[in-house]
Amino acid sequence: MMNIIAELQLLFKRRFNVKNNTKFYRLLFGHFLSRTGDAAHIIVANIVLTDITKSLNSVAFLNLIAMILTSACSPLLGVIADRIDRRKLAIFLDLTQCLFSMVLFYNLLILRNQGIFWIILILMSMIPVYWDLLFGIIIRVTVTDDYLLQSTSNLSLSNQVGTLVGAWLVGIITWFSSEAYVFLFNGVTFIVSAFLLLISKIKFSDSFPIERLKTNFWQELIFAINFLLKDPKLLIWIIIQIVFLLFISLSNASLIILIANLPETKILSYSTLEAVYAVSAIIAAILLPIIKGRVGEWGVVFSCLIISGISCIIFPFQSSLLGMSVLYSLIAFTISGWFIVATEVQKRTPIQMQGRVTSLIDLLILMGAVVVNFTVAIADKNDMTVIYIFYGGLLLVSSIFFTREIKFRTLPVSKGM
Repeated sequence: MMNIIAELQLLFKRRFNVKNNTKFYRLLFGHFLSRTGDAAHIIVANIVLTDITKSLNSVAFLNLIAMILTSACSPLLGVIADRIDRRKLAIFLDLTQCLFSMVLFYNLLILRNQGIFWIILILMSMIPVYWDLLFGIIIRVTVTDDYLLQSTSNLSLSNQVGTLVGAWLVGIITWFSSEAYVFLFNGVTFIVSAFLLLISKIKFSDSFPIERLKTNFWQELIFAINFLLKDPKLLIWIIIQIVFLLFISLSNASLIILIANLPETKILSYSTLEAVYAVSAIIAAILLPIIKGRVGEWGVVFSCLIISGISCIIFPFQSSLLGMSVLYSLIAFTISGWFIVATEVQKRTPIQMQGRVTSLIDLLILMGAVVVNFTVAIADKNDMTVIYIFYGGLLLVSSIFFTREIKFRTLPVSKGM
């Protein structure tokens, strides 16, 4: 017990020593504010959308449309990310989302136009995928490989704390005013995030300038595809990463359906489950280095796949908010496995190719998410039970596949160009 306490003390000292990397923690703070606004935005947007359309499936339809459009643009955006200053692109996207949030605020408060609401929500559902791609590359060149897992863990910690604070702020803002002011708050967080990126000087000197290759879009994309195909072990890591992220897509799209029959109000149930997920993911992020040190990378990912698979199968049978909260907290621990997988994929991908490789991974994830959201969009509560059982089985099968194919401590890292 004393050893664990000592490990925790050392972990906190290393994790939160801002002097080690001021630039990273400045970006981390902007990321936290952005995620706080995003969490509040998602809760209110989903609830307002279901109230306006009178349909519980509207959230899945919204996500479906956004993912189809994002999938179509993803490869092009990946090439652009490898050609142009990623920091400037991220600032532009922050300011764009700020503008959209202000439009939502005005529309919900004054106009109440359903068409504007749909269009802006679709656009705002597309942008975070590309912003995360850019921000991931920015962080990749801000920290060394030795601290990459820690930085990934810190980003998720920021994400989950932001989600928790965002869910809490929704209750406060809607208590004193209308839902429209949540969108106003979200717009302010984007301004702060853009400012922090603006004052952070990021050098990409160790990346290879794609524009000097004198190649076109298709040549650059084909080069990235060939890079992936030459490393089957990396492909396995990517498959597991897709499995993890598709589950997040499933839970986001279906949660509003599963809580529909609970005795509590939708906003209370939704906020509670989001908060429970956030707290559990925070604990997972904090304890990850200790757990990894005791059971290894293999043990972390394998355990996450098993626990989340079993919890996923049981989750839709719960008829109480308490039961759902307990299982959702276990499901949240999948984030630990995702840390390991995402970090390994980043390490194996040269910085000069991360835009294209990440966009290809995003494309595969989005194609799967399109299927998930389409299924949820036409599903009812009974259908969702079958879907969760199927996906729980997929997680369990993935754990077997992962166990047989991955040998963690002997994997060579792929070389870039």
